Amino acid sequence: MPFIVFFLVHDIVKLRSGVVGRIPDIVVWPASEDQVVEIIEGAKKYDVAIIPIGGGTSVSGALECPKYEARSICSLDMSIMNKIIYIDEENLLCRAQATFFLLLNEKGFTCGHEPDSVEFSTLGGWVATRASGMKKNKYGNIEDLLVHVTLITPQGYIRRQCQVPRMSSGPDLHQVVLGSEGILGVVTEATIKIFPKPEVKKYGSLIFPTFRHGVNFFREVARQHCECASLRLVDNEQFSMGQAMKIDDG
Repeated sequence: MPFIVFFLVHDIVKLRSGVVGRIPDIVVWPASEDQVVEIIEGAKKYDVAIIPIGGGTSVSGALECPKYEARSICSLDMSIMNKIIYIDEENLLCRAQATFFLLLNEKGFTCGHEPDSVEFSTLGGWVATRASGMKKNKYGNIEDLLVHVTLITPQGYIRRQCQVPRMSSGPDLHQVVLGSEGILGVVTEATIKIFPKPEVKKYGSLIFPTFRHGVNFFREVARQHCECASLRLVDNEQFSMGQAMKIDDG
């Protein structure tokens, strides 16, 4: 089975030094929600710890195994569950599993949520880590896009019975699931808001005499309510680092 592994800086240091540390005792790839339920029930029965894995970008350190965990560890890789359940073009909603970003673009839509790891990260990972994207100024963070989510726990399913943008009948379940980092259960599906792909994309850059001038510019943009999808202020060191790590397309 083909797979891609991404590493944090300290992961690379460990590999180069020959000190890998603890690794999962087993890795499983569920292909359906029912299989996720079976795996979690089995782990509960035999007292096995589960670490859910989305795209494996490891921003949250999900590839690491706790050093002092006495139980066997199962890595639950969600990458195979990558279907779009449906696209509601009238209400601009999409219900999907893990990897759906490129499939959505092919249909002429975007969710507008683009973290730095967008090519590799997953919808479930975005929800579980309460992710933010580079275009949040226009489209919002993942909590602003989320309409419905399914979380499978050792006690069963957690999900709302209706699918509406907002409810005011008690505590918001989504606020419990968002940012839960896999400690409560596994996100298998989610419904999010979508938007037609923009017909035009324009990019530009400005050079400021000092970093403070750049900060003041950002504040003025906010005061004027200019709806730029993305604004990023970098200093010379960050810019030089970005250029040094840039992949040569040629």
